[in-house]
Amino acid sequence: NENQNTSSFSLSECLVNIRENTLVTLTNIASVLIFDTYDSYLINQLINGLLYWSTCYSNEIIDSLQSSYISIQHLSIEILTKLSVHDMNMDFILATPSFYCIISLFHILTNWLNVDNMNNNISNSYINLTRSQAYIQREFAIVLLNALIRCDSNVAHIIAHIPYTISLLINFLEDYEKKTLELITRYGSDYVLNLINNQETEQILFTTNDMCNNMCNI
Repeated sequence: NENQNTSSFSLSECLVNIRENTLVTLTNIASVLIFDTYDSYLINQLINGLLYWSTCYSNEIIDSLQSSYISIQHLSIEILTKLSVHDMNMDFILATPSFYCIISLFHILTNWLNVDNMNNNISNSYINLTRSQAYIQREFAIVLLNALIRCDSNVAHIIAHIPYTISLLINFLEDYEKKTLELITRYGSDYVLNLINNQETEQILFTTNDMCNNMCNI
């Protein structure tokens, strides 16, 4: 009680730190979590929390954290993306009410596909993002959308009716083709073939062959 009366004590600040640390921890372990091995109530609470933070439009959630250049929303969607490694996890996520949050997530992921106009009118969540951060978010969106569609084909019909989705998917592939042709013209086809097979691909082309395959699956 004495601590609560001091100016240094802040319950809200403490809760914010706990939330951030929890999300960071989950990003580090999400890829090895398989939901059917845990208590259903616990998993339901986890999914509800992740969907809430992923689809909340408050500035506190969208703006970058003070300790990092990424946001609560970014961390939450990164966790969902890593969870998508296991199809079982996607079944749990799609089965979690409310479906309104799932629809909102589809819209946000579609917005994240838009790199060229990241500071324009399609998505407020791109404000103050660097281009490299926007490319990372786009890859999260591609992986997660692909996993959701793989789990439930009805998701594809919903996403297809979201404005700009089809054009953004096509733009991604056209952008990759354009960059590849520019490199072939400048350095030759052998350079591009070698590039595709090493770790520098993502730094130069801003994506990988696997990501293009995921996009085509969508």
